[in-house]
Order: sequence, then C-alpha cells, then structure tokens
Amino acid sequence: MESALNSLSINEVNGNIVLPRGATGHFQVDLTTNGELDPEVDRAVFAIASASTSRRSTTYTTVHRKDYPIVRTETGYSVVVDIANEDKSSFSREVVDAALPTLKYLPIVAYLYDGEDGKKHIAGHEHRMVITLNGFEEKSLCSAYGVIPDMEFGYEDVEEADGSTVTYLVTHAILWTGRYPEVANCAYSDKLAFHASMEIKGIEGSPDPDYPNVMRVDRFRFSALCLLGASDDPKYDYKPCFPTAGLCSLECYILH
Repeated sequence: MESALNSLSINEVNGNIVLPRGATGHFQVDLTTNGELDPEVDRAVFAIASASTSRRSTTYTTVHRKDYPIVRTETGYSVVVDIANEDKSSFSREVVDAALPTLKYLPIVAYLYDGEDGKKHIAGHEHRMVITLNGFEEKSLCSAYGVIPDMEFGYEDVEEADGSTVTYLVTHAILWTGRYPEVANCAYSDKLAFHASMEIKGIEGSPDPDYPNVMRVDRFRFSALCLLGASDDPKYDYKPCFPTAGLCSLECYILH
C-alpha cells in the first residue's frame, strides 16, 4: 500500500485501515481479483467508520462514504482514495457566545515528534488507547505549550480560498516559546505559524434541518486549543476542520 497521508496503519488483528484524527492526503490500494474488472463500469466503495470498543464488541459508525474509480495497472487494478478532514457540524453565534466563558485560560496543546527529515514537527490530535480493568480509555498524547488569556474575544469575517466568506471566532493566544523554543522552531511562517483545531466537550446536538449529514451543535464547552502542523510537504501538513483556523503572530482564528 502506498500512502501520502500524515499517518496510516493497519490493524493486524482485523485488517482495518486505521486513520488518525486530522488525516489528510491520499493512499493507494492494490486490488487482487480472480476475475476481470471493467474500469468503465465497476466502482470501489470506500467508507470511513469511527470505532467504539467495549469489553465484548466493537461498534462501527460510518462517517464518510464515497465511490472511487478503479484503475487498471500493469499488474492488476488499484484504487486511489483521497481523505479530507472536513467538519460536519455547525455552530450558531448564540451557541458559541454561551461557551465563551470556558475559553478563558484554556490550554494550548500540541504533539511534537521527530520527522523523517531529522527535524521536530507538530502533528494533530494525537491519542492512544489504554486497556484498563473497565475496558478501554482514550488518552491524549499532547502537552500544553501555551494558554488563551482572559482577554476580549471577537468575531471576524474571513474570505476562504474558495471565495466564500465565513465568520470566525478570534482570540489572543500566548505560546511559552521561551520555555519551549522547539515549538517556535516548528512555525510555518510569520503569516501562519500553525493550523489550529478546537477540542470541545459536553457536546449536545441535533441534525441540522437545512443541511443533510450535518450535526447542529446546541451546547458545548471548550477543552483545549490544539496546534496542528503546517507545511508545504503533505506528510507534515495537518489540515484543520475549518480551513482558515490557525494561529499567527497577531491573532488566532479557531472556529466558525
């Protein structure tokens, strides 16, 4: 299997392809068949499912499903699957306003790792599963490298790359680069230091009546602001759910 994703692994027990949160890019799957396939007619269906594991069973919930063309190669057939970390939730201004008190003194977290190029890089929402006597627990591997101060929060209209205009919540952020200079060394540029993604908890929601497959968030609280790596190399670039969400030297866009 050839992969240009940030990270990808295979579960050797059940053969599942395991994708991390924030995965973006593509991977190629070579197909083996006893018969002939017609690339003009036959299609490959690829589905992403989130897994919920208990002590007795694992439940899968499909979160992404798409058809892909089958390509004939010199040795058989293959399918190239692209992954985009697009958010499928919506937040109203009133719901975000109600959660603003929980944004004060929020930790800014990140996961640093050594890349194949010998440099430090920042990944995404990295977690690990821990087996306990009561089942499985998911634990964050990120550490705190800054804080969101108790300052005035605001909103700003931002033009996205596709020409659309969306409203983002904007706040100031403090990174402890004096104590952790390795974080500053991971910054992409003066204009965009890092992509960013909010971690939220206590989510209550319902299906959005205006948009199919979108969950309307009715209540939540902020848990952390997670830095995501930004790079021209897809291997080290972790796209946020909201395209402009990021942190620069002046301000921080976190969600819309």
